[in-house]
Amino acid sequence: MDRHVISAALIIFFSALLQSTFILSWGGIKVNLTLILIVLYLFFVRSRAEYALYAATAAVGLMVQGGLDRAVFGFIGMVIGVYVLWNILPWQSWLNYGFLLIAGTALLYLFIDWRFIVFMPFLFMREVMYTILCGSVLYAIAARWHERKAGRPF
Repeated sequence: MDRHVISAALIIFFSALLQSTFILSWGGIKVNLTLILIVLYLFFVRSRAEYALYAATAAVGLMVQGGLDRAVFGFIGMVIGVYVLWNILPWQSWLNYGFLLIAGTALLYLFIDWRFIVFMPFLFMREVMYTILCGSVLYAIAARWHERKAGRPF
């Protein structure tokens, strides 16, 4: 395992730990940084095993605070759903990324508690927009970093 995989796993683990704090909260909505990173790393992993490691690391980080609960199972279901969608989406990667953030957020709430989407649609849409905004910034940074690493000019 190289240092990039280990550092990515640690970043994902600590983002999962931050999910239980109010540090990532803005306007009453908490950004789901773990979801953003899991979807982001789909575009930069080299193998399924590497992605499975990242997903397992995130799940362990989420379990530290609440144990093995509905949220962790919902997160695992979301990871599987996003991975399946990623394999069939036909668009450019930035458009696929945005779609996967929306789908990932919806899948997560469908697994955890579907009533949030149905009975609080405006709050759900605000969370989706917040996730897309934060995810877009991270995607732009990661894409630039990987372009430089590959030696291609940006």
